[in-house]
Amino acid sequence: LKSAQLPVGSIDSISSHLYPSFAKGLILRVQKGPEFDSHLSADTQRRLFTERFVAGPLTNRMGARLELADDDAAPLSLSDTTPLTSSPLLPGTLEITENGLPILCGIDAHCTGGYARALSVIPADHWLMGQIASGTRIYFRRVTTLSAVTALNLRNKIYAEYIPDFRFD
Repeated sequence: LKSAQLPVGSIDSISSHLYPSFAKGLILRVQKGPEFDSHLSADTQRRLFTERFVAGPLTNRMGARLELADDDAAPLSLSDTTPLTSSPLLPGTLEITENGLPILCGIDAHCTGGYARALSVIPADHWLMGQIASGTRIYFRRVTTLSAVTALNLRNKIYAEYIPDFRFD
C-alpha cells in the first residue's frame, strides 16, 4: 500500500517516539512498593534510582534476578531485617532479599512472596518486562501516580485506535 492508501490508525500515523524499541538497556518507570519506606535503608532507596542493574542468567518470564552492574558495588541493604509474612505480588514488583539481591517479578510471576517489596513497575511499562533477557541493563525511574495513570491512558488510547475495546488495566 502507498502511504496515501493507509487507513486511519495505521502504523504510519503513530508517532515514531511511540514505536517499541528492543535494546540491551531498559528504563522502567516505577513507584514505591509497600516496604520501600519501612524496610529499605536510605542508601538502598537512593541506589535503586542511581545504579545500573543487569538481568542475571536466572531470567525468564517469571522474573529476573538482578545484579549490580558495578562488580565492586556493595549489596543493597535493608534497614529492617525482620522476616516478612508472605504477601501478594503483582507483575513488576521488585523484591529485595535479605542478602541484598533484587528480584524483578516478571509478567508471569508467582503470586506471593516474603521479601521486601521495594518498587512496582507501572502498568504502562509491563510490556517491557517481557523483553528482559539475561544481560539486559535495567534502570529504574520513579514517577508520580498521575504520570503512571497518564502513561497507561495514552497506551490505551493508541491501542484502541487499532483494536476496538482493547485496554490494559
